[in-house]
Amino acid sequence: LFLTMIARGFCLLAILFVVLPVHSYYVWPKPASISQGTGSVGVNAGALQITTTSTSKILGRAIQRYQNKLLFPMGAGELSTNPTIFSQLSISVVLDDDDLQFGVDESYNLTINSSSATSGTIQAKTVYGAMRGLETF
Repeated sequence: LFLTMIARGFCLLAILFVVLPVHSYYVWPKPASISQGTGSVGVNAGALQITTTSTSKILGRAIQRYQNKLLFPMGAGELSTNPTIFSQLSISVVLDDDDLQFGVDESYNLTINSSSATSGTIQAKTVYGAMRGLETF
C-alpha cells in the first residue's frame, strides 16, 4: 500500500511537469495578465519606501507588515552588483472604505517603470485590492 501511494505521487509529479508550462508565474491571486521586461532589478530592504495617500488603518498596518516581515523576513542582505535598485513603491486607492463585504473589488495594477525600474505603483479601487497588490509585489 505504501509503495502504491509513492508510485501515485511520482505519477502526479510527472503529470504536473508535463502540464505546467515552463515559464509559468506562480503568483496568487492569479493575475488576469502579465507582461515582463528583459532586465532584472534589485531591492534593498533598508532603502525601500512604500507610500500611500490612503488613510485606511487596515492598509497602513498591511504596509508595515509586508515591509517589515513578509518582504524581507531575514532583514537587509548583501546587495548584488546589479546597478538598478528598486526603491519606491506608491500605492493609490480610489475608495478608502475598510468595510469588507462579499464581492468587494480586489483588483489591482502593479506597474514597475520600464525606463528606470527604480520605482513602481500599485493602483487599486479598494484597500483590499491594494493589499493583494502588496502580496504580489
